[in-house]
Amino acid sequence: VALSPFVRRAAMLTSSGAGMSQRFQGAIVIGVDAAMESLTTRVIQTTRPEFYGFDADLFDVDGQHYPGMVLGRDLGKELGVSLGDVVGLAAQADSAAAPSAADPHLVQRRFRVVGFLNSGFYEFDAQLAYIDLREAQDLFGFEGRVLGIGVRIEDIYEADRIGAALDEALGVRFYTNNWM
Repeated sequence: VALSPFVRRAAMLTSSGAGMSQRFQGAIVIGVDAAMESLTTRVIQTTRPEFYGFDADLFDVDGQHYPGMVLGRDLGKELGVSLGDVVGLAAQADSAAAPSAADPHLVQRRFRVVGFLNSGFYEFDAQLAYIDLREAQDLFGFEGRVLGIGVRIEDIYEADRIGAALDEALGVRFYTNNWM
């Protein structure tokens, strides 16, 4: 029914605000194309307030511009952040961007919170953060590549069969994973 490319990285998010000590929280950061993702999953539809994209210009009241990030609702609570707050992100870059395996390349960037994911699943809402696909490719060193492609199918109970067919068609360099 639909496809959506993505980049995913484990990361450490940090926040600190007025009268608040610095907080650290592990997260899975996923770079998505918002238009394609809205056709593939319910992430965009369950973001509050209503999601209009990763552009954070509306929140740049302090004169500082940062790219936008959507946090899982519970992740945002753990970090103690609200709409418009700034969070730091630190993660290891893609291995192709690192000088050597023994010298992992750490990347850092700041983001402005533009929404909160409220999927209804604590496991998602407590650990997922979403940023723009191109921003993720640039930050993590993917240089136009993606980690995977999300697939939406008509009948979710056919996921195993369709996954097996894709595995066979794509060959050993690729694999499928599904909700089952």
